[in-house]
Amino acid sequence: MRDTISKRLNKAFYVDGSLRDIYVLGTTLGDWQKLLAFLRASAYSVEFIVAGEVRSLPESIEEVFALVHKHGGMVRVDEKNLALHCYFYTYDEMEFDLDPRAINSVQQLSRLLDFIRTIGNLLKKPVILTPENVSRVVLFRFDPATMSEEWLLE
Repeated sequence: MRDTISKRLNKAFYVDGSLRDIYVLGTTLGDWQKLLAFLRASAYSVEFIVAGEVRSLPESIEEVFALVHKHGGMVRVDEKNLALHCYFYTYDEMEFDLDPRAINSVQQLSRLLDFIRTIGNLLKKPVILTPENVSRVVLFRFDPATMSEEWLLE
């Protein structure tokens, strides 16, 4: 079992200068609002960065999008353990990126997968882990409809 986990860590989180992305596709503004409410209430550390400055995370997702689109910004989630960065490019797709160097132990992988499952269950949508900017090449997929998890590492 531990050997399988080590292989997954090495294959999915190889270090080559690129990031990994977590996507939730086919989202709506309502999904984004659910995510925002979850992040505001969760035990994860959350920082809202706008124009390079930390600000209070708004309650309205429309306000988040307006600020980010006007000034640039993101939300950092669990910076100490996972260092996920959420960007607000479009309403119909959620994207978090992470540096693969942050996932170098079984504990960190477990924490990442817990986050992926939580988001999938919250939104009732599949969540995928991919290489940077390549949503069609799936490394891991969680589907809350079937509670299935699948590693797609070749």
